[in-house]
Amino acid sequence: MKKGAILALIIILLAVSFVSASYICSDGGVIQEDNREIKMGGTKTINGLLLGLADADESAAMHRMSVELIIDAQLVTLTNESPSILMNFTDSKSYIVSLVNSTESEASINVDGTNRLMEKGDIVSGENLEISLISLQGAYPGTANVKVMVGRKRVSLSNQGNITEIATVYGREYLIELFSASDIDSTIKVKKCNNESAKFVYIADSSPDENEIQNNTDNNLNDTNNTLNQTNETNMTNYTSNQSGNYSFNQTNSSQGNQNNSQNGEPSERTDLIQYIALGGLAISAVIFLILLFRYIKNKSNKGTNQ
Repeated sequence: MKKGAILALIIILLAVSFVSASYICSDGGVIQEDNREIKMGGTKTINGLLLGLADADESAAMHRMSVELIIDAQLVTLTNESPSILMNFTDSKSYIVSLVNSTESEASINVDGTNRLMEKGDIVSGENLEISLISLQGAYPGTANVKVMVGRKRVSLSNQGNITEIATVYGREYLIELFSASDIDSTIKVKKCNNESAKFVYIADSSPDENEIQNNTDNNLNDTNNTLNQTNETNMTNYTSNQSGNYSFNQTNSSQGNQNNSQNGEPSERTDLIQYIALGGLAISAVIFLILLFRYIKNKSNKGTNQ
């Protein structure tokens, strides 16, 4: 029974070592979650949060995947015919995005009065803005077609770094998690508390490294071995003590039994003699009774004949 309990303890301790990071809501409420696939250079609303995928990368040989996301992202296409566009965000703020000039390899983008020279894939920060150059074709002035992503906040996720990040958007917390990624798209998971004012609370350590896992395992096994050794020593001590006690007890009982037999032998023999005498007396009485009965019957028979 003790060994079974110890084995169960080992399993529990090993399982605890591998528990991954987890979050709860500060008010103990329900967490809502959803995941969607976003194409490179596209946007999608996931669990109420608008996200744009500015960049995605996967390296199978290195077992690495990473993404660059822009929160509350909007896409604009700037051309010769429409080189400037007014962008309106959720918080009612507006920004003018303009194409200053462009070539096949770079473009100068003006956001709210500030020029930024960018190449394809670049992400630059402005005042409360993140700007990414998604694609460009042709030249401006000329036949330009430039696609730009503009949003509120940049989020960088990687399976070899921060795979999750908590972002506060318009007063509400969102937990953004990288689920999968390739060079052309990514699947993102977004969680939020049911109560808008609730915060996420971190309740467990993230995946421990191999050395930490090995150390935890070794410590758990050492503790278990020590417990087993102590249990065996205790059992051996109890066994030796019981054997000594049983031997002494048996010796004592044997001596007492012999003594009792010595003391009780004579009364026992007397009791047997009295029983034999009593039985003998009953047997003699029965014989005498039968003889007298036989004589009585015989005399009665003789009297009847004489008459």
